[in-house]
Amino acid sequence: MLTRRDLKEIDIKQFRKLCKMNGIKGYSGKKKEWMLNILNSHRASRKIQHRWREKFYRDAVDSIDFDDVYHPCFIYKPVDGKRYFYKFDTIISYIIKTGDVRDPCTRITYTDEELTRLDEMAKRYGYKYRSTLKIKKNRNYSRRIQERQNIVSTLECRLSEITQNIEYILENNIFEWEDSGHFTIHNTTYTNFRMYIAENLTEYRIRIRSLQRYDNQSATRIHRSIQEKINQSTQYSHWTSSPTFPTNWLSVKRVIDQVQLVE
Repeated sequence: MLTRRDLKEIDIKQFRKLCKMNGIKGYSGKKKEWMLNILNSHRASRKIQHRWREKFYRDAVDSIDFDDVYHPCFIYKPVDGKRYFYKFDTIISYIIKTGDVRDPCTRITYTDEELTRLDEMAKRYGYKYRSTLKIKKNRNYSRRIQERQNIVSTLECRLSEITQNIEYILENNIFEWEDSGHFTIHNTTYTNFRMYIAENLTEYRIRIRSLQRYDNQSATRIHRSIQEKINQSTQYSHWTSSPTFPTNWLSVKRVIDQVQLVE
Protein backbone atom coordinates (compact mmCIF):
# COMPACT_ATOMS: atom_id res chain seq x y z
CA MET A 1 0.00 0.00 0.00
CA LEU A 2 1.19 3.49 -0.85
CA THR A 3 1.16 6.04 1.97
CA ARG A 4 0.93 9.83 2.16
CA ARG A 5 4.67 9.86 2.63
CA ASP A 6 5.10 8.44 -0.87
CA LEU A 7 3.49 11.57 -2.30
CA LYS A 8 6.65 13.46 -1.41
CA GLU A 9 9.18 10.75 -2.25
CA ILE A 10 7.71 9.64 -5.62
CA ASP A 11 7.47 12.14 -8.44
CA ILE A 12 4.55 12.28 -10.88
CA LYS A 13 6.44 10.45 -13.67
CA GLN A 14 6.97 7.45 -11.41
CA PHE A 15 3.28 7.49 -10.44
CA ARG A 16 2.34 7.44 -14.12
CA LYS A 17 4.73 4.55 -14.69
CA LEU A 18 3.13 2.60 -11.82
CA CYS A 19 -0.31 3.22 -13.29
CA LYS A 20 0.82 1.96 -16.67
CA MET A 21 2.44 -1.15 -15.16
CA ASN A 22 -0.80 -2.00 -13.34
CA GLY A 23 -2.97 -1.52 -16.41
CA ILE A 24 -4.74 1.57 -15.08
CA LYS A 25 -6.07 3.94 -17.72
CA GLY A 26 -7.12 7.58 -17.62
CA TYR A 27 -4.25 8.78 -15.46
CA SER A 28 -3.02 11.39 -17.94
CA GLY A 29 -3.40 14.90 -16.50
CA LYS A 30 -4.31 13.58 -13.04
CA LYS A 31 -2.62 14.65 -9.82
CA LYS A 32 -0.47 12.45 -7.64
CA GLU A 33 -3.18 12.22 -4.97
CA TRP A 34 -5.62 10.76 -7.49
CA MET A 35 -3.08 8.22 -8.75
CA LEU A 36 -2.14 7.20 -5.20
CA ASN A 37 -5.78 6.49 -4.32
CA ILE A 38 -6.48 4.61 -7.55
CA LEU A 39 -3.32 2.48 -7.17
CA ASN A 40 -4.24 1.53 -3.61
CA SER A 41 -7.77 0.71 -4.71
CA HIS A 42 -6.45 -1.32 -7.64
CA ARG A 43 -4.05 -3.33 -5.49
CA ALA A 44 -6.74 -4.01 -2.90
CA SER A 45 -9.12 -5.27 -5.57
CA ARG A 46 -6.37 -7.45 -7.09
CA LYS A 47 -5.73 -9.02 -3.69
CA ILE A 48 -9.44 -9.70 -3.17
CA GLN A 49 -9.69 -11.11 -6.67
CA HIS A 50 -6.70 -13.38 -6.09
CA ARG A 51 -8.19 -14.83 -2.90
CA TRP A 52 -11.56 -15.32 -4.58
CA ARG A 53 -9.95 -17.18 -7.47
CA GLU A 54 -8.05 -19.44 -5.08
CA LYS A 55 -11.35 -20.50 -3.54
CA PHE A 56 -13.24 -20.65 -6.86
CA TYR A 57 -10.66 -22.88 -8.60
CA ARG A 58 -9.81 -24.98 -5.54
CA ASP A 59 -11.36 -28.21 -6.86
CA ALA A 60 -11.55 -27.27 -10.56
CA VAL A 61 -10.30 -29.84 -13.08
CA ASP A 62 -10.23 -29.84 -16.85
CA SER A 63 -13.27 -31.77 -18.11
CA ILE A 64 -11.23 -33.36 -20.92
CA ASP A 65 -7.86 -34.41 -19.44
CA PHE A 66 -8.85 -34.05 -15.73
CA ASP A 67 -5.77 -31.99 -14.88
CA ASP A 68 -6.00 -29.19 -12.32
CA VAL A 69 -7.09 -25.94 -13.92
CA TYR A 70 -6.67 -22.35 -12.84
CA HIS A 71 -7.28 -18.88 -14.23
CA PRO A 72 -7.19 -18.15 -17.12
CA CYS A 73 -9.36 -20.87 -18.61
CA PHE A 74 -12.63 -21.37 -20.48
CA ILE A 75 -15.68 -21.95 -18.28
CA TYR A 76 -18.89 -23.25 -19.83
CA LYS A 77 -22.06 -22.83 -17.81
CA PRO A 78 -25.20 -24.31 -19.41
CA VAL A 79 -28.75 -23.70 -18.22
CA ASP A 80 -28.50 -26.30 -15.46
CA GLY A 81 -26.03 -24.03 -13.66
CA LYS A 82 -23.15 -26.52 -13.44
CA ARG A 83 -19.74 -25.22 -14.48
CA TYR A 84 -17.40 -27.07 -16.84
CA PHE A 85 -13.75 -25.99 -16.85
CA TYR A 86 -11.45 -26.31 -19.87
CA LYS A 87 -7.90 -25.24 -20.50
CA PHE A 88 -7.65 -23.27 -23.72
CA ASP A 89 -5.32 -25.73 -25.43
CA THR A 90 -7.45 -28.80 -24.61
CA ILE A 91 -10.86 -27.45 -25.64
CA ILE A 92 -9.63 -25.68 -28.78
CA SER A 93 -7.53 -28.70 -29.84
CA TYR A 94 -10.60 -30.89 -29.31
CA ILE A 95 -12.73 -28.68 -31.57
CA ILE A 96 -10.03 -28.47 -34.24
CA LYS A 97 -9.39 -32.22 -34.22
CA THR A 98 -13.03 -33.34 -34.22
CA GLY A 99 -14.79 -30.42 -35.91
CA ASP A 100 -17.43 -30.84 -33.19
CA VAL A 101 -18.52 -27.55 -31.61
CA ARG A 102 -20.66 -29.27 -28.98
CA ASP A 103 -19.57 -29.26 -25.38
CA PRO A 104 -17.71 -32.56 -24.69
CA CYS A 105 -19.63 -33.16 -21.46
CA THR A 106 -23.17 -31.89 -22.08
CA ARG A 107 -23.20 -32.38 -25.89
CA ILE A 108 -24.90 -28.98 -26.19
CA THR A 109 -23.80 -26.94 -29.20
CA TYR A 110 -21.82 -23.85 -28.28
CA THR A 111 -23.48 -20.62 -29.33
CA ASP A 112 -21.70 -18.08 -31.52
CA GLU A 113 -21.31 -15.82 -28.47
CA GLU A 114 -19.61 -18.57 -26.45
CA LEU A 115 -17.20 -19.43 -29.27
CA THR A 116 -16.44 -15.74 -29.77
CA ARG A 117 -15.67 -15.47 -26.05
CA LEU A 118 -13.41 -18.53 -26.28
CA ASP A 119 -11.52 -17.11 -29.28
CA GLU A 120 -11.08 -13.69 -27.72
CA MET A 121 -9.90 -15.06 -24.36
CA ALA A 122 -7.44 -17.46 -26.01
CA LYS A 123 -6.02 -14.64 -28.13
CA ARG A 124 -5.80 -12.32 -25.12
CA TYR A 125 -3.73 -14.82 -23.16
CA GLY A 126 -1.36 -15.64 -26.01
CA TYR A 127 -2.83 -18.88 -27.41
CA LYS A 128 -2.45 -19.06 -31.19
CA TYR A 129 -5.14 -21.29 -32.65
CA ARG A 130 -7.54 -21.02 -35.54
CA SER A 131 -10.92 -19.50 -34.77
CA THR A 132 -13.43 -21.97 -33.34
CA LEU A 133 -16.26 -19.73 -34.54
CA LYS A 134 -14.98 -20.02 -38.13
CA ILE A 135 -14.88 -23.79 -37.72
CA LYS A 136 -18.54 -23.74 -36.75
CA LYS A 137 -19.40 -21.54 -39.75
CA ASN A 138 -17.49 -23.79 -42.16
CA ARG A 139 -20.00 -26.53 -42.96
CA ASN A 140 -17.47 -28.65 -44.87
CA TYR A 141 -14.92 -28.71 -42.03
CA SER A 142 -16.74 -31.22 -39.82
CA ARG A 143 -17.62 -33.34 -42.85
CA ARG A 144 -13.95 -33.59 -43.88
CA ILE A 145 -12.92 -34.39 -40.31
CA GLN A 146 -15.56 -37.15 -40.12
CA GLU A 147 -14.41 -38.63 -43.42
CA ARG A 148 -10.84 -38.59 -42.17
CA GLN A 149 -11.84 -40.31 -38.92
CA ASN A 150 -13.72 -42.99 -40.86
CA ILE A 151 -10.63 -43.69 -42.98
CA VAL A 152 -8.43 -43.89 -39.88
CA SER A 153 -10.87 -46.24 -38.13
CA THR A 154 -11.02 -48.52 -41.18
CA LEU A 155 -7.22 -48.66 -41.48
CA GLU A 156 -6.79 -49.29 -37.74
CA CYS A 157 -9.34 -52.11 -37.85
CA ARG A 158 -7.66 -53.80 -40.81
CA LEU A 159 -4.18 -53.37 -39.31
CA SER A 160 -5.44 -54.99 -36.11
CA GLU A 161 -6.47 -58.03 -38.14
CA ILE A 162 -3.12 -58.13 -39.96
CA THR A 163 -1.08 -57.90 -36.76
CA GLN A 164 -3.15 -60.75 -35.33
CA ASN A 165 -2.27 -62.78 -38.44
CA ILE A 166 1.43 -62.01 -37.98
CA GLU A 167 1.19 -63.09 -34.34
CA TYR A 168 -0.53 -66.28 -35.54
CA ILE A 169 2.35 -66.89 -37.95
CA LEU A 170 4.92 -66.62 -35.16
CA GLU A 171 3.02 -68.39 -32.39
CA ASN A 172 2.09 -71.43 -34.51
CA ASN A 173 5.52 -72.02 -36.04
CA ILE A 174 3.94 -71.74 -39.46
CA PHE A 175 7.37 -71.68 -41.11
CA GLU A 176 7.85 -75.35 -40.24
CA TRP A 177 4.57 -76.53 -41.74
CA GLU A 178 4.77 -78.92 -44.64
CA ASP A 179 3.69 -77.35 -47.92
CA SER A 180 0.54 -79.35 -48.67
CA GLY A 181 -0.99 -76.95 -51.19
CA HIS A 182 -4.18 -74.96 -50.54
CA PHE A 183 -5.18 -74.32 -46.96
CA THR A 184 -7.71 -72.11 -45.15
CA ILE A 185 -7.10 -69.70 -42.26
CA HIS A 186 -9.77 -67.39 -40.84
CA ASN A 187 -12.22 -68.40 -43.60
CA THR A 188 -9.76 -67.38 -46.34
CA THR A 189 -8.11 -69.91 -48.68
CA TYR A 190 -4.47 -69.48 -49.72
CA THR A 191 -2.37 -71.32 -52.32
CA ASN A 192 0.28 -72.16 -49.73
CA PHE A 193 1.43 -70.94 -46.34
CA ARG A 194 4.27 -68.84 -47.83
CA MET A 195 1.71 -66.87 -49.83
CA TYR A 196 -0.26 -66.33 -46.62
CA ILE A 197 2.81 -64.86 -44.95
CA ALA A 198 3.78 -62.75 -47.96
CA GLU A 199 0.27 -61.32 -48.44
CA ASN A 200 0.00 -60.26 -44.81
CA LEU A 201 3.40 -58.58 -44.77
CA THR A 202 2.79 -56.80 -48.09
CA GLU A 203 -0.60 -55.52 -46.97
CA TYR A 204 0.87 -54.46 -43.63
CA ARG A 205 3.41 -52.21 -45.35
CA ILE A 206 0.74 -50.63 -47.54
CA ARG A 207 -1.81 -50.07 -44.75
CA ILE A 208 0.64 -48.76 -42.14
CA ARG A 209 1.99 -46.15 -44.56
CA SER A 210 -1.53 -45.15 -45.55
CA LEU A 211 -2.46 -44.71 -41.89
CA GLN A 212 0.60 -42.56 -41.31
CA ARG A 213 -0.66 -40.02 -43.86
CA TYR A 214 -3.81 -39.55 -41.79
CA ASP A 215 -2.67 -40.24 -38.22
CA ASN A 216 1.08 -40.51 -37.66
CA GLN A 217 0.69 -41.09 -33.92
CA SER A 218 -1.60 -44.10 -34.39
CA ALA A 219 0.62 -45.59 -37.10
CA THR A 220 3.73 -45.25 -34.93
CA ARG A 221 1.96 -46.87 -31.97
CA ILE A 222 0.81 -49.89 -34.03
CA HIS A 223 4.19 -50.29 -35.73
CA ARG A 224 6.14 -50.18 -32.47
CA SER A 225 3.74 -52.69 -30.94
CA ILE A 226 4.26 -55.27 -33.70
CA GLN A 227 8.03 -54.69 -33.59
CA GLU A 228 8.06 -55.40 -29.84
CA LYS A 229 6.01 -58.58 -30.30
CA ILE A 230 8.36 -59.84 -33.01
CA ASN A 231 11.44 -59.01 -30.91
CA GLN A 232 9.92 -60.90 -27.98
CA SER A 233 9.69 -64.06 -30.14
CA THR A 234 13.24 -65.04 -29.24
CA GLN A 235 12.45 -68.73 -29.63
CA TYR A 236 12.75 -68.25 -33.39
CA SER A 237 15.99 -66.25 -33.35
CA HIS A 238 18.19 -69.31 -33.96
CA TRP A 239 16.81 -69.66 -37.49
CA THR A 240 18.96 -68.38 -40.33
CA SER A 241 17.92 -66.12 -43.16
CA SER A 242 16.81 -67.82 -46.37
CA PRO A 243 16.75 -66.47 -49.98
CA THR A 244 13.14 -67.63 -50.24
CA PHE A 245 10.88 -64.71 -49.16
CA PRO A 246 9.64 -65.04 -46.50
CA THR A 247 10.37 -68.41 -44.90
CA ASN A 248 11.33 -67.75 -41.29
CA TRP A 249 11.20 -65.42 -38.31
CA LEU A 250 14.16 -63.35 -39.51
CA SER A 251 12.38 -62.75 -42.82
CA VAL A 252 9.30 -61.38 -41.04
CA LYS A 253 11.45 -59.23 -38.76
CA ARG A 254 13.42 -57.86 -41.71
CA VAL A 255 10.28 -56.87 -43.61
CA ILE A 256 8.74 -55.13 -40.57
CA ASP A 257 12.00 -53.31 -39.79
CA GLN A 258 12.19 -52.04 -43.38
CA VAL A 259 8.98 -50.06 -42.84
CA GLN A 260 10.33 -46.59 -42.04
CA LEU A 261 7.83 -44.23 -40.44
CA VAL A 262 8.52 -40.54 -40.08
CA GLU A 263 8.45 -39.57 -36.40
